[in-house]
Amino acid sequence: MLHCKQSPWLTTQRETSQSKEFQEESDNLLQLGVWMELQWTDEYLRWNSTEWSGIERLAIGSEEIWMPDFRHFSSYYNPEDLNECANPKCSVAPNGTVVCLPVCGMNAKCDADYSRWPFDVHRCNLWYGTWANSMDEVDRL
Repeated sequence: MLHCKQSPWLTTQRETSQSKEFQEESDNLLQLGVWMELQWTDEYLRWNSTEWSGIERLAIGSEEIWMPDFRHFSSYYNPEDLNECANPKCSVAPNGTVVCLPVCGMNAKCDADYSRWPFDVHRCNLWYGTWANSMDEVDRL
């Protein structure tokens, strides 16, 4: 078992929406296509670049390293969505900083109010979190 000398990870998460689709006929389901930026430091992925031919960046599949279990939670649950961001490629710097940019498909159930139709506005709350870790261990930006 490895012992961490510091807090095991610091994660930042940013979301940029690429596509949105609201489906009234599908029980007010909001479907999103988003890019997420996940960043953290892993002390076990550090190296001295001068000792390794000057390598300053390593591209690696997320299935080969530890990844935070940061997920989208909503009132809509579909077990197929649990792998919506599966296996993005990641970039690792010599100081152990890992950056992954998964493209994710997410669904959220929204309460629709059609009282001002066709000028209605729909507001949806999207909640994010981690299953296994305390949110005190995660910094979200």
